[in-house]
Amino acid sequence: MRDLIEQLATQYASDLDTQLDSGNGQRSIQNPVLFLFIGDNSLEALQAVYSLNERQWKNHAGALYLHASSGKTLSEPRVYGCRLPEPLAGRQTLRSDIYSQFYQQEPLRVEINKVMKKVSIHLAEAGGHCPSVQHVNIAVVTRADDPANVLVPELVLLMKSYLSEVFKYVSIDLYALIQEKSSGDDFGFSASLSVSFLEELTNYQRSDYRLKNRCR
Repeated sequence: MRDLIEQLATQYASDLDTQLDSGNGQRSIQNPVLFLFIGDNSLEALQAVYSLNERQWKNHAGALYLHASSGKTLSEPRVYGCRLPEPLAGRQTLRSDIYSQFYQQEPLRVEINKVMKKVSIHLAEAGGHCPSVQHVNIAVVTRADDPANVLVPELVLLMKSYLSEVFKYVSIDLYALIQEKSSGDDFGFSASLSVSFLEELTNYQRSDYRLKNRCR
C-alpha cells in the first residue's frame, strides 16, 4: 500500500500541466490544487502525498489539503480537517450508518459547509503562487475499503460548488487505493467494501446519474 501511495503522489505531479525547474529538479504546479482525502484510512495517503509534494513542488503553497474523517488528521500547514460521523452499529452496516448519520446530523453538515467555504477562500488566496488562477483541480483520494467513501458524491459536489464561486474552471480526479492482499477474515470484509465502492463508481460515471438522498 505504501508503494501505491507514493506512486500516486509522483504520478499526479506528472499528470498535471507542470514545468521542470532545471536548477533543482523541482516541479511547479500551473494552477491551484485541492487534495480531498476521504475517510480515516486515507490518513497514510495524506501523509505520503503531502511529504512528496512538499519536496517536489517549489510552489507547494499553491496546494491545499482537506481531510474528511471521524478521527485525527495531519497537523501541517494548509491541511484542513472536517468531521464525519462515526459508525454506531456493527461492521455489516458501516456504510449505511455513516450515510444516514450524515443526513440526520444537521450541525455536522453545517460545520462541513463552513470548513469547505474557508478552504475555497484560502485556495483562491493560494492561487497567487501559481501562474494560472482561473482553473482549480480537485484530487479526491480514498481507500476503496473505507466505509466513509459512501459520501464521495456529497462531499465532492459540495466542495465543487464552493470552488466554482471563486474559480472559472473546476476539474475533478478520483484516486481509489486498493489493498491488494492481506490475511484473515478482515481481508474478505475489506474486499467486499472495495467491491461495493467500485460498483458505485461505475454508476457515478453514467451519463444519466443523478445524486439523490438514499436515506429511508
